[in-house]
Amino acid sequence: MKGWFNDPYRHSLAARGYLYHGTSSYRLRRIRSKGIQDIRPELRSLARESLHYQTFDAFSKAYSVDVMHGLYWHFTNDPHFIVDPTYCPRDMSSLMMGTDTIPGLMVTSDLNVWFPTIPRKYAVQVDLSNAIPGKDYWVVNRGFGHEIWIENPDKVKAMKIIPTREAFREMRRYNEIIPQSKDELRRLYDEVRR
Repeated sequence: MKGWFNDPYRHSLAARGYLYHGTSSYRLRRIRSKGIQDIRPELRSLARESLHYQTFDAFSKAYSVDVMHGLYWHFTNDPHFIVDPTYCPRDMSSLMMGTDTIPGLMVTSDLNVWFPTIPRKYAVQVDLSNAIPGKDYWVVNRGFGHEIWIENPDKVKAMKIIPTREAFREMRRYNEIIPQSKDELRRLYDEVRR
């Protein structure tokens, strides 16, 4: 891997409970077809996130420690933003670290930690459900709060582009309905798999 993107977070996938899409793809498709439609529509992105983890403990860690809440955002000034697999981030940190020539995309599930340093007009909701944690994306720590590096942007898609202020409102509403306890998170995880 290249530069700071060689993050130890993405290693030892099996030990961390990630669901391999190769050997378990039949099981994953079966789970998707059964459980997702029974989940309340506002929480389906989180339900899809849970499918990436073989165990509840792995999902619980991703949810509580890594802030993988199923709803992800990217700031932009472009009202017609599209995910471009050749795009190289041009933020100050990437420029200073010399990684501004590596294609990828940064997203977050917490707009509050980005906005003071990256004030932009629009927020793009990004769907990571077809990307594999630890392979296509992982959490990085560059000191700017919650950041998720997407190594393979062709595995994600822009769902919608809305004004930043509206995205903050949507994020607040979402944070009110997502599981607030480990028991609530367990119920969602089990409901997807029943």
